[in-house]
Amino acid sequence: MKYLAFAESNYEDFEKISVLRGQLLDERDEDSDRFPKTRLFDAHTLQAELYKKSRDVQSFWIFETDNDQHLINYQMHFAPYMDIKFIPITPSRIGFQVWMKTER
Repeated sequence: MKYLAFAESNYEDFEKISVLRGQLLDERDEDSDRFPKTRLFDAHTLQAELYKKSRDVQSFWIFETDNDQHLINYQMHFAPYMDIKFIPITPSRIGFQVWMKTER
């Protein structure tokens, strides 16, 4: 299944997050099964958020995994420096096909 991941963090925690990201990438390279392997859409920053007066950074990316534990491990790896939410996503055509088969 594919997941849209939204993350929010503070600029002050950027160095800590960078270290954790490096650890995650090293572990994933070692063929660990703790984190999602497939990142379909790399991290992007929501630019509109940068112009607010807050110190928050908001970003998003897309994962693919069939193992819910991967998402939990990912979330816990970056806690308490990032608040990460995962939203399952599916192609619109699949939702439309299901909708067409339902009784209305």
